This record gives sequence, C-alpha cells and structure tokens, in this order.
Amino acid sequence: MESQTNKVEGMSCNHCKANVVTNLEKLDFITSATVNLDEKSVTITGENIDIKKVKEIIAALGYKPV
Repeated sequence: MESQTNKVEGMSCNHCKANVVTNLEKLDFITSATVNLDEKSVTITGENIDIKKVKEIIAALGYKPV
C-alpha cells in the first residue's frame, strides 16, 4: 500500500472535499482519499497509483492539481 499527498488549488468547502473524495475513490487503484482544505491537499492511498489519472480526474472536476 502506498500513500501520496498532492496539492490541489480551488477547493474551498466541504462540497469540494466530498466531490474530490467521491470521484477519486471510484478509481480501482485507490483505497482511500482524504482532503485537507486548510492545506489545500489530497492524500490518496492505494496500490500502483496512477498519478496522471488522479490529476486528470481532479482537473475534470474543475480544480487545479499542482
């Protein structure tokens, strides 16, 4: 199991948080996703994480992966 934390710009509320978590956790290789609004980051845990796909999902939701 691996874990990665990535900065995400544009998240400002619990709706943003829920939107990101729900959509990332739909990916087969992600076990869990946790958003920290204060740090503007998302921490993902899973196996063989495809960071390119993660960033594509975040961007498609209207946020900016850094």
